[in-house]
Amino acid sequence: MIIKNLAAMCRKKKRIYLIEDEMHDVQWAGDGGAMYPLFGIPHLNEEQILVLFDVPEDKRKGVSVFLESGMPGGLDTEDSAADQEARPYPLSFGTAWGVYYPVQTSTGIAFYDAEYFKPIADKPRAKLYERYTRSGRLYFVAKDGMLVEAVIMPAALKEEELAATLGTIFTELEQKIQGKNEDEEQ
Repeated sequence: MIIKNLAAMCRKKKRIYLIEDEMHDVQWAGDGGAMYPLFGIPHLNEEQILVLFDVPEDKRKGVSVFLESGMPGGLDTEDSAADQEARPYPLSFGTAWGVYYPVQTSTGIAFYDAEYFKPIADKPRAKLYERYTRSGRLYFVAKDGMLVEAVIMPAALKEEELAATLGTIFTELEQKIQGKNEDEEQ
């Protein structure tokens, strides 16, 4: 894992979640939208995570640190043979809030924030899998082989607004292609 990318993500959002996974004797860190295991790092407290993430002392009051015991909301970090690979579309799109990737899941389309793959950029074989909590809430895990390297929540986008914008882009692109074809025929 690339700690500096995880730290930059948390500093940008001004929040750090530090979750104690006692069952596996590992801590997970993230911004709440994605969590990453801190393998090979001694267990940290609030002060130590701020130091590790290079949060300057004068900015620490502006960063919220949440210490949790156990993964929240029924999120599972175990490897599972039942995992179904999510199928990302070969494109991304940018909005005022960030860059997102659409993903085809067994229940339809979902999106994830491109920032959430930066901390595991050193894991080029990592694949995205869909999972569901007991209550039916979708989330993703990124696995490198059988090892879960990240837990990623889907992005909450304004889907109706996005669909309208993409529809307009599609229509205009079709018109451009049609006009280009008509010009070539003449």
